[in-house]
Amino acid sequence: MSNLQYGGVNEYMCVSETCQVGYHKVIAGKLSAESVYGYSCAPDTREACGNDYAVCKEGEVCSNGKCATSCTENLKKCSNECVNIDVDPNNCGDCGKKCNIDNAEQTYCSGKVCFASKCNIGYHLISGDSESTLQGSWCQMDSVSECGDDKTNCTNYTGWKDGSCEQGKCIIKSCVDGYHLRSDYNICEEDSIYACGSDDNNCVERENGWKLGICENKNCKATSCQSGFVLCDGRCQENKPDSCGCSKIQCGTGEVCTDSGECQQSCPEGEMDCGGGNCINIKSDPNNCGACDNKCDSGMVCNNGTCGCYDGYDTCGGGGCVSLNMKEHCGKCEIQCKGNNAYCSNYSCACYYGTYCGKCVDINNDDDNCGKCGHKCSKGEECMRGYCMKKCNHKQDGCSNGFVCAKQFGYSNNQYCVVDCRNKYENCDVCRDNVGSYCLNEYGYEFQNRHCHDDNQCHQQW
Repeated sequence: MSNLQYGGVNEYMCVSETCQVGYHKVIAGKLSAESVYGYSCAPDTREACGNDYAVCKEGEVCSNGKCATSCTENLKKCSNECVNIDVDPNNCGDCGKKCNIDNAEQTYCSGKVCFASKCNIGYHLISGDSESTLQGSWCQMDSVSECGDDKTNCTNYTGWKDGSCEQGKCIIKSCVDGYHLRSDYNICEEDSIYACGSDDNNCVERENGWKLGICENKNCKATSCQSGFVLCDGRCQENKPDSCGCSKIQCGTGEVCTDSGECQQSCPEGEMDCGGGNCINIKSDPNNCGACDNKCDSGMVCNNGTCGCYDGYDTCGGGGCVSLNMKEHCGKCEIQCKGNNAYCSNYSCACYYGTYCGKCVDINNDDDNCGKCGHKCSKGEECMRGYCMKKCNHKQDGCSNGFVCAKQFGYSNNQYCVVDCRNKYENCDVCRDNVGSYCLNEYGYEFQNRHCHDDNQCHQQW
């Protein structure tokens, strides 16, 4: 576990390249090799007091960046050092009170309250009530109902039956009836004749003589067959003189097997014996389409004597038929699902995670697709939790009437205009009707994941 006030990150301490009371600025070049920032904030000590790194004399303390005989009002003496107990993670609220939060990788102190800002793998961040937990946030073990930092409810995944939350991601293990698992995509896909019960069970390609049918209980069931085949209990059986019809009757000498599976002396009207003693409908047989031995390309069907593709297939400029339920040709030949995160499901582009808006995006924080595809945030706004929020500066405000400028819980650089619902009953209706409605914390500065509810109080939202 680490405290974000120290090292090279310090995003909770430095504002406009200055440090809070009790800390001094560390110039680039004095940072550790891991640091990626040009400056940092370190706590004042008697050996490094203020931005000039002064060394205090015996009996002196460092107070507000200056060597002095005692600490000023806004600082407290702890172990012979003046510290800011409002923000010091080793003395948060009082001397010796360290911000040690179970299963937290990073913590910080704000307003004399300890917060977790990043959790260990297998845990996610929870915003808390500092009065009851004495912590502003903590780390809770992942579960399928709250998985990862975004607290995803895995059971809401389409077709989910069983699974787990592993390293903050939902892992599907089985799907409900009518869906099958695509383990390579980690999704449940609805059964169809092109993927019946599994990815590789394509009824059209695997079932001999198939013309039309359905996927029923993860099994292919034909409803009509190509010429030269007869429908028998949902399967297409080849018609031959020595095995004619569903009963597999052997026709007599000089007889032919008709397309309907009966032995007769000659082929009925519309059918032709193309050799072998079985009658073929040349208007529908892909091996004898329009004429005997005129074979359609692989995957094609014969329709009224002309070769073509099954529904859901197209030539797409090639010689044979290709599925229109694939990433390269999704719904139409010319539509390609873009990005490694995209795939084609039921002839529409979809995403392993996120929403497909011409590409895969997170509509919770995408400024061009905020809340839904095509909803673009205006200049000066930023998408957060699916809403366009106006950015502001806490010192200069810049918000319209009824709004206040507050920083987002845990991120000092993210400041937005929000309605202050903090135990103010008169603002609750405004909060419920406004997308920029968040409850500020008890210090009136950081807004947390709380909204105004029907009891006119602020409660945790997620």
